[in-house]
Amino acid sequence: MAISIVLFIIVSLGSLIALILYSNKQEQKVQSPYKNVWRRLANRYNLFDFIPNDALPIGYLMGKYRGYRLGLNMGREGFQTVTRLTISVDDKPTGEGQPPSKEEIVEQLSEEMPYSLRGDIYFKEKGMTIVYEQSGEEYDEKYLQFLFDLLCDTLAGYHQSIKIGSEIVPALTRLATVENKRSPLIHQWLYAIGEQGRA
Repeated sequence: MAISIVLFIIVSLGSLIALILYSNKQEQKVQSPYKNVWRRLANRYNLFDFIPNDALPIGYLMGKYRGYRLGLNMGREGFQTVTRLTISVDDKPTGEGQPPSKEEIVEQLSEEMPYSLRGDIYFKEKGMTIVYEQSGEEYDEKYLQFLFDLLCDTLAGYHQSIKIGSEIVPALTRLATVENKRSPLIHQWLYAIGEQGRA
């Protein structure tokens, strides 16, 4: 009798462990294609990554991208998941390469974007950091790549337009229309140029 009870307990525990392992494996199968997108980006650009193996949509990438500090993270805030990308100036305000000309800045701000933004973009730390923030999880590799470059180009254009000063104001003012999805950023540029002129 005692042997059959012990045997029953062992079999039950074995079945429970097997069920938990199977469940975790299925969960990872569902999650891994998404998490692999972030890992591919991390590998492509030599970014440090922390992406847990469980089903929680929490993780981050960080490192250097085009001469800027990049941070991409996803986590829970309250009851919702938030995806946030930050691009920050390191040593050089325009990242790697030549700073954009006035014409390049205007062209960049007036061209149609290949994607509709799924979140908001804003500047922090007196324009030293640009932030993209959206509710929910983001695993679209092409969209994330687009955001990396959009934020770098925008930060470079912002710093160069501050240097150019009042000469670029009329062109920026013409672009700051309701139809232009970058209008909130352009208003921040105009404000920063005005502040610099008063200093």
